[in-house]
Amino acid sequence: YSLYLAKDYLKEETLLLESDLIFEEQVLEKIVNTKEANVAVVAKYENWMDGTVTLLDQHQIIKKIVAKSEFKYEDIDKYYKTVNIYKFSAEFLNQYYIPFLEFHCNTLGVNSYYEQVLSMLIDLDKLELYALCLEREVWYEIDDLQDLNIAEKDPSLDVLGIDTGIKMAILSKVIWDVDFEFDKLDIKGITDVKLNDLLLDNFSGKKTKLIGRAFYLN
Repeated sequence: YSLYLAKDYLKEETLLLESDLIFEEQVLEKIVNTKEANVAVVAKYENWMDGTVTLLDQHQIIKKIVAKSEFKYEDIDKYYKTVNIYKFSAEFLNQYYIPFLEFHCNTLGVNSYYEQVLSMLIDLDKLELYALCLEREVWYEIDDLQDLNIAEKDPSLDVLGIDTGIKMAILSKVIWDVDFEFDKLDIKGITDVKLNDLLLDNFSGKKTKLIGRAFYLN
């Protein structure tokens, strides 16, 4: 719906970027310099990825946008994850996307993702969306604190539980006015968590979290 509200600004060739992304500068350089009119940046699917995936044809054209409900684990070798960076031509936006987006919002409501309209147009053969496949470029989507911690260059303080311990000591001081000797805190990180456990949790829609607990005994 937020994209629909910006429809009056989508009169020219447009780059669409989601605000929760971090990426290397060359990603933008690559999509701007592509000769194709309508382009989606994608990356080969990996187990840590979450969200919308696509299927490509032999010419790197997106033939299907796969919804979460249609995701098949046995097809992961064929999937490409959308990085949520797009380039759209003025012709496509004004002739197809904006009218279909307006119709979608008016008939089905405003709680939908803009990819649903893209998927509809692909199915109707109204959109040829070229997939710009990333290779070594670094990118990440940050939806929550756990994603932010993963994206940080040096996650040692988080992984070892030290950052959580510091936060618990500060909160305990604020709430109970109690001073802690940090070296006496019982701290255990997530270094013992196995990769297979994380992959299984991700596939099941779960997340592994490091929890801090403090008790005040009077």
